[in-house]
Amino acid sequence: MIALIMGVLLTQMSTYASPATESIWIKTLLRGRSRLILWRHTVQWYHLDDLPPGREGGEAVFPTYINGIPWFPEWPDADDGSPLQDCFSKDRFVCMDPPLPPRDMPVTLGKNGFSCCAEICQYPAKDNNYTLIIEFNHCGGARNICYSGNAFWHEIEIEYPRIPPVIDGGTRTPSPQ
Repeated sequence: MIALIMGVLLTQMSTYASPATESIWIKTLLRGRSRLILWRHTVQWYHLDDLPPGREGGEAVFPTYINGIPWFPEWPDADDGSPLQDCFSKDRFVCMDPPLPPRDMPVTLGKNGFSCCAEICQYPAKDNNYTLIIEFNHCGGARNICYSGNAFWHEIEIEYPRIPPVIDGGTRTPSPQ
């Protein structure tokens, strides 16, 4: 009987327990160098050289996956058909969940076997309006999986500490954002 009660209590406690970290999973097809800019619940690409994320042969046909949700970034067209350089995607992904909290915080970048060249080039901090920037630098290599041409799928997981809810007058409310 005691074991049954303890089992029920542990189950209920684990239902209300929150993990210590939040994570955002990103998967994208790219060739060249691009930066992914994350701010609160929005994501936008800044493309530096070669073909932008999602393009292979000039067509925007492959999505960037954010926590499994496909987003097809729109890109400006190059007048002469050449690869785009130094440009933002024309749109933003605006449904990132969980959003990045507006706090200085440590962030870690996990890479699986599909990505060898991603790094954090800006951490969220007050002086940058709590914006996180990840740079992908396509480098090829045996660990990447090629889809077609020279573009490869890159996959990362961004982890940061979970901000606990604020207790206000006995009611649970989300942390201010």
